[in-house]
Amino acid sequence: MKEFIKRLLKKLGLYTFLFRTVFENRLILKSFQCGWRYRRLEKVARRKPKDEKIRVLFIVSEIAKWKEQSLYEAMEKSGEFYPIVGISAWNKQSGLSIDELEKVHKRAEEFFDRMGDRHVRTVTCEGGRKVFHDLSEFKPDVVFYTEQWSPCPKQHPFEVSKYALTCFLPYYVPDFGITWIDCHQQVERFSWIYYCLGEKWKQLYKRSLLLTCHCNNFVATGHPALDLFYEQRDRQPKENYVIYAPHFSFPHPLQQEYYLIGTFDWNGIEMLKYAESHPEIKWVFKPHPILKGLLSEYGVMSKEEVEDYYTRWERVGVACYDADYQDLFLESRVMITDSGSFLPEYGSTGRPVLRLICSKNKHIPPNAAKNVYDTYYNVNNLEELYSTLKLVVEDGRDPNREKRIEAIKAAGLTGRNASVNIVKHLLKKFNR
Repeated sequence: MKEFIKRLLKKLGLYTFLFRTVFENRLILKSFQCGWRYRRLEKVARRKPKDEKIRVLFIVSEIAKWKEQSLYEAMEKSGEFYPIVGISAWNKQSGLSIDELEKVHKRAEEFFDRMGDRHVRTVTCEGGRKVFHDLSEFKPDVVFYTEQWSPCPKQHPFEVSKYALTCFLPYYVPDFGITWIDCHQQVERFSWIYYCLGEKWKQLYKRSLLLTCHCNNFVATGHPALDLFYEQRDRQPKENYVIYAPHFSFPHPLQQEYYLIGTFDWNGIEMLKYAESHPEIKWVFKPHPILKGLLSEYGVMSKEEVEDYYTRWERVGVACYDADYQDLFLESRVMITDSGSFLPEYGSTGRPVLRLICSKNKHIPPNAAKNVYDTYYNVNNLEELYSTLKLVVEDGRDPNREKRIEAIKAAGLTGRNASVNIVKHLLKKFNR
């Protein structure tokens, strides 16, 4: 009977809304429960003694996805907050073994030690298994989620809403407006506040959720990942790096078809050969962290060939594999990428972008993003790649500059400090 109902609802186009939303995941009921809990916790927040700092716990699974450093620092600087980074792991974190997860966490601890950030582990490796801790152990007033994928039940916003307010701030700067990624996941649905890029994105998300349950508030603040670029907008690069930043989602039979934006299949080897043939250019290699594993997993290269490929890039220039890349961006003059979030993120610097286009990409970005991307140097094949490299990288010409700057301003990618906006918004909620 259950399968018959499923088939019928799918035929009527109502499966996702009626079955998954109402019955299977009980999203509407949970949404109401979260909403009631948050209203109660808001009252508690307003009564919090002024001499007590607001405890904020940031949940992050790996350093490559840490984009909240400027927000952490703004909270620390205000004197009203006590921020802590919670190093965690999602249930399905790329099938990592316990030893691999331990290495990921140690790298994160070294990074946060270097940045001077307080940190704790909210998941530990004990007896050969992952042990997820109840976040109430860390006594947070607010929990920030930076990733929407598969949290364990103990650390899910639905459970955390029993004792703490929750906020969502994506680890990426939104690009194509793919709403099922950007705002339909449960972490996003059940968070108290979703801090989004701007008013146009806020309206896009609201429209997409018109007929589905949702209990959080969208607040347009900008994204902290763009703050440094705005603050140092007049900085002139001394190194003049050229950055190559390939995404992992290139077309392949094993690749998930719903999100194909990668182009490594047609330019990955060619870009390395080009870089090796132009030693006069200062190069930065900034691949997506998942790319290395997928190249061998999909059989595109053997593990030895992948290691050799990465080693050759390290010989050519600077290789960056973590989230500490903003200074490299500011010291660069051009980016060559197909990586979704880097398109708006690097674009906010105002510098030229060679946008590598995947022929299988079916996603049409919202107008706010499309107007910006249309001013980039869009590259569809190797012939266009080499001619554009000659124009922009070798000759240093940038004929699209003026219209690109105007489009970036119109899209709201510059002109605001998101961290300051978020701090001010939270202080109001705590009656400060």
